[in-house]
Amino acid sequence: MSEISLRLLQGSKSKDTVGTGPSGQRLIWLKAREGKEQSDPKDLMCEMPQWHGSMLKRKPTGGKKRMWRGKRAFEMGGLPTETLAGSTKQRFRRGFGGSAKVQLAQADWAVVTNKATGKTSKTKLLRVVRNPANVDYQRRRVITKGAIIDTELGQARVTSRPGQDGVINAILSTEKTSTSK
Repeated sequence: MSEISLRLLQGSKSKDTVGTGPSGQRLIWLKAREGKEQSDPKDLMCEMPQWHGSMLKRKPTGGKKRMWRGKRAFEMGGLPTETLAGSTKQRFRRGFGGSAKVQLAQADWAVVTNKATGKTSKTKLLRVVRNPANVDYQRRRVITKGAIIDTELGQARVTSRPGQDGVINAILSTEKTSTSK
């Protein structure tokens, strides 16, 4: 089966088939590469936008807060970038106020600082040893802040947010004991 995706229309007019999603957003069905005119909507996977507003919290008295306005586009978020070990792949996204955000999808190097000597060096990332943030992340070897990675200098703890910062910064926790590279 060819790759078919569903994307959100942002007011642009297209000649592809347009439909409406479960929550009322306009969706577009991209035609398959196999020459089909229109693919079945059941075969398509829809990634819904995530809302990061905070109007559904409780009052200090315990009562429910009612929404006094609708949702805004700037409150809309996206899916998390789960950084993996591999050849370096970056994604560039527009941030708030027009700033650029670099998301690191894959990385094969890390900037490691040795606190004992004060030296910082760019070193090769070998593997992900442990990720205490999430058991599923540990199984899939996802790199997040706080993950323990194995580098050429030894094991290090990640101090940056690779999906937000676009770089893996780490602090060396143990020196490498073996002599092999």
